Amino acid sequence: MAMVELHANRRQTAGTGACRKILAGGRVPGVIYGKHLETRALEFDRKDLEKFLGKALRGTVVVRMDIRDGE
Repeated sequence: MAMVELHANRRQTAGTGACRKILAGGRVPGVIYGKHLETRALEFDRKDLEKFLGKALRGTVVVRMDIRDGE
């Protein structure tokens, strides 16, 4: 079982225009949500996300996510 660490930054902006700017800057917009969790708009480093997806396609992956609030 592979383990991947993803680093994310919390986004303060939302919408199509803001997401396009994030993508143009080499980052990927995303959202994390779940039961008993606050919904958070995030942005990921493209290389970290590609590394995660490469391992996820080969089987089970444990993800440790480090979310930076920028504060």
